[in-house]
Amino acid sequence: LGERAGPFCAAYGVTAGGNFEHGTTHLVDVARRPRAELAAERAALLAARAERAPPATDRKRVVSWNAWLASGLARAGSVLGDGALIEAGAAVAEFLLAKGRDADGRVAHVFDAGRASRTGFLEDVAALLEATLDLHRAGAGDRFLDASVALAEDIALRFFDAGENDLFLTPSDGERLVHRPRAEPDGATPNAAGAAAL
Repeated sequence: LGERAGPFCAAYGVTAGGNFEHGTTHLVDVARRPRAELAAERAALLAARAERAPPATDRKRVVSWNAWLASGLARAGSVLGDGALIEAGAAVAEFLLAKGRDADGRVAHVFDAGRASRTGFLEDVAALLEATLDLHRAGAGDRFLDASVALAEDIALRFFDAGENDLFLTPSDGERLVHRPRAEPDGATPNAAGAAAL
C-alpha cells in the first residue's frame, strides 16, 4: 500500500504483533470510518490476495445452525416490524423443511453437495422446531405451525426415552452406539434437550 499503509493499518488494527495466529492479522475496522475512504486500499489488498491459492471453503449447511438463523430472523423481523427479515427466515426454514431431510423424511444433520446426509441429532430437530414456532408467531403462516407439530411429535417419538425419562442426543432409530449420549450442556450452541423442552 506504500504511503497509505500507515493510515490503513491504523484504521484496521494492523500491528507488528498481529491479532491472530503466528503474528498474522485479521482486519478489524477499528476506526469505523466511511467505507469509501479506504476503498482503493482494500481493492489493492483484494487483488494481491486473489493471486494466492484460496483456502478451502466449507459449503455444508448444518440444519441446526441454519434453523437458529431462521429463528433469529423471525424474532428480529417481529421486533423491528420488518417483513423482509421474516421472509428471509421463512425462506431458510422452507429450504430446511424441503431439502434438510433424509430419504425417509427425517430431519438430517447436514445438507451438502445437493443432498441431505447424516442422521439428524436432537439439536437439529429442536432448532428447526424453534424456528418454525418463531416464524408462525411472526406471522409467516400456518404451514410453520403444521411443521412444528410434526417436529415436536418426532422429538417425542425418536429422542425421548420414557424409561429414562430423558431426551437423548441421538434418535432411537439411529446408529447403535455403546452408550447413547444425552445432550451436551449449553456452550457455543444451546443445550438441545433444553431447546426441545422449551
